[in-house]
Amino acid sequence: MESKASASREIESPCDVLRPSTSSAERTLCVLGLGGGGTSMVAGCLRLAGVSMGERLNEANNEDQEFHDLIQSRPLLDGAGNLLPERLEQFRAFIEIRNNRHPVWGWKHPETLRVLPQVLDRLRSPHLLYIFRDVHAVAQRNHKRLGLDHPLSLRASLGHLTAMVNAIEQLSAPTLLISYERCLRHPEKFLRVLSSFCGLELTQQDCQDLASFVRPDRVSGEIDAQARARDRAYYSSESD
Repeated sequence: MESKASASREIESPCDVLRPSTSSAERTLCVLGLGGGGTSMVAGCLRLAGVSMGERLNEANNEDQEFHDLIQSRPLLDGAGNLLPERLEQFRAFIEIRNNRHPVWGWKHPETLRVLPQVLDRLRSPHLLYIFRDVHAVAQRNHKRLGLDHPLSLRASLGHLTAMVNAIEQLSAPTLLISYERCLRHPEKFLRVLSSFCGLELTQQDCQDLASFVRPDRVSGEIDAQARARDRAYYSSESD
């Protein structure tokens, strides 16, 4: 039987605000994490809440296709790890266009950290959202979907995590740290923190509806009515 102490303990938040958000009405929301590590879920919640996350959007993974094409085009970096001058100008032009079109916008891509420090000064009030997931689950996904060697995938994931921690320490913008696993357990709590940090105006009903999107093994970028009903029943029965 569960003790009174454990039954009454406060549920840990899925998120920690490391550096508080600003009051600026203009913001750029950068979703950072490993491929297969929950970035699609966070970006999808922002998109469904009304944030422009891309004008040519892959709705299966909520990835901005224009940014994807830019960062996947090679060569990208010089020998010192800096963006090549012509590539730097391309990213700056991408940012300027989005700034002119949207007061609040963002993007997600697993390779964002390769360019973010060099374009951060061009972003209006950048807000950085780092999501963390069990590295073995990420390695399983990359092994099954991409055919990568399992130990090699684990090592690559750990390297990416190190780069994320380095960025958290070095980039002084408003910063939110997110646990993927805890988001799945407490989606509405996650959405309330996300809404506050990003300056969104989500009602309680909005959070309840969006909670259906915060679930494992999604096969779509949209909210599914049956999943919404199933998830509400599941989460209402969970205490932690």
